Amino acid sequence: MSGEHAPCIEGEIRTHVIENVEEYFELDSCKTWCTENNFRNVALQFPDHLLAYSTRVYESLQSTTIQPHVLADTNYGACCVDEVAAQRLSTQAIIHFGHSCNSRVLSLPTLFVFGKEPVDVDDMVQCYKQTFAQTDNVLVVFDPVYYHARTTFHQELKCYPNIRARKYCREQNTANSGDDCTAEMLFDDEYSIFYVGTESLALTNCILTNGSRKVWSYDPTARECRLESK
Repeated sequence: MSGEHAPCIEGEIRTHVIENVEEYFELDSCKTWCTENNFRNVALQFPDHLLAYSTRVYESLQSTTIQPHVLADTNYGACCVDEVAAQRLSTQAIIHFGHSCNSRVLSLPTLFVFGKEPVDVDDMVQCYKQTFAQTDNVLVVFDPVYYHARTTFHQELKCYPNIRARKYCREQNTANSGDDCTAEMLFDDEYSIFYVGTESLALTNCILTNGSRKVWSYDPTARECRLESK
């Protein structure tokens, strides 16, 4: 089985090496979110392949004003926010790390931290230039783990005026999710899709929901660009 949910279904825990924990988990933003909202007791939810970093994240977030609690065994899949476990700990909010299926959160404010995976922006820009003309209308859809590269990507393509970019997601979970992906920017004329991310259910969904458009994908791990639909 392949795809982003395969490790959960097959019971396999992937090895995930993270060099800069503070940056990958956006811990400064997590602290700011907790402080600005006066959240003291905060649940931290990790998928299995990131659980090895839970201690370091816990130690970084713990302070006189923040008391984090790691959810060691969630009731649902890692992509779903475990509101039940968090409520049992009487927490005020949840920080959900890793991939999310975007199931709606009803009871607790939730911050989604997808992580920051490395991406060679120069290679991505080169692939874009080889694929599109300067005048083409293109909606660039970033998998959330690569969304951090959007600013540099735009700077490198300043001479391409018809680029719009957004983060991929199906719906916004809560008002406190910190997710700006719902404000999709469309064009008056026809446009193509340039998806930045690995092969996944998100890419499949992007292709299916844009059946009348050309969808290209750029895989940062393989550094490959390909046409997904015609």
